[in-house]
Formats: sequence, C-alpha cells, structure tokens
Amino acid sequence: MLVCCEDSGRISLLSELGSILFEVEIGDRALAGSISTDGKLVAVGGYSKKVTLLDASSGKVLIEADFGVVKSLCFSGALLAAGGKHGELTVFDVSSLTPRWNCHRSACSVKELCFSPDGSYLAFCGTDHKIGLLDEGGNTIWELDT
Repeated sequence: MLVCCEDSGRISLLSELGSILFEVEIGDRALAGSISTDGKLVAVGGYSKKVTLLDASSGKVLIEADFGVVKSLCFSGALLAAGGKHGELTVFDVSSLTPRWNCHRSACSVKELCFSPDGSYLAFCGTDHKIGLLDEGGNTIWELDT
C-alpha cells in the first residue's frame, strides 16, 4: 500500500496495484503519511497540526493528537514517530497516541525518520543537514552535521 498526501489536505491510500482504497480530507496541507507495520493503520499529518490515525480498511479517523506541523512519520510495531517543522520529534504509543518521549533534534524540519528493524533505534534527518541516531528513550547515540 501507498499513502499519498496532497496540498489540498486530501489523503489517499492506494493498493499495491494503484487502485484507490480510500480518500479522506484532513483539513490543511497534508505533508506526511505512514502505514503501520501490520498494514491496519495509516498515520497522517501536515499543517493541520495534528497526528491523525486512520483505519486502513475504511479511512475512518480513530484518534488524533496535537503536535504542530507534521513533516515526517514512521511506524514501528506499537510506536509511531513524528517529526515536526521546527525540529520537534515525538514517539507516540500507537494505541492511545500518548507521547512516550519527545525532544528537539534539529534547527529546522525533521525531514525523515526511520526505526531500526527491532524498533529500538530511531534515525532522523533534518533540513539543516543534521542526521542522528537515538535510542528507545530518545537519548543520542550519535549525531553528525553533513
């Protein structure tokens, strides 16, 4: 599956063959989307200043959390990482969208996020060319200016 985010605020979930499974509006410019590792949830965000979890089969909104402008999202099992326009980074518990930890990792937007296969590390990249690796508590393992 593929999540497509549009400036209009429309989110589309496409099947592996490219057919539209659902479309929903989140209000403002949609900038980020991610599909859970089990394929049951879709996380979206953007200028709505919310992280929104959708049911992947219906597009129904399940839960939302205030965040700020969302620039990147990444799932890992029961965790969802969100990166923001102003360098904020939060890891949420997927079941409740309760923050497990948060920090400020970049002078600019957190552009990309990626969990390690076992979910115990989170890599980030900022638009200020800073990259790094964090442990499961948000502690810095390493950080580089590229």
